[in-house]
Amino acid sequence: MSTRPPFSTIMDLLFGCLERFSNAAMALSCVDGSREHNRLRRCGTVLAFTKAHR
Repeated sequence: MSTRPPFSTIMDLLFGCLERFSNAAMALSCVDGSREHNRLRRCGTVLAFTKAHR
């Protein structure tokens, strides 16, 4: 008989890890916010440009 944890426990662990990861990512993006914002704005401009010229 296997002693595997139930599926819900696995999902709880997974979501816990995801939540921690997204929190860390948010904290990092706050620190690195200005650079990230500039990059996102550039991406948005490129996307709008390609859409307009498709």
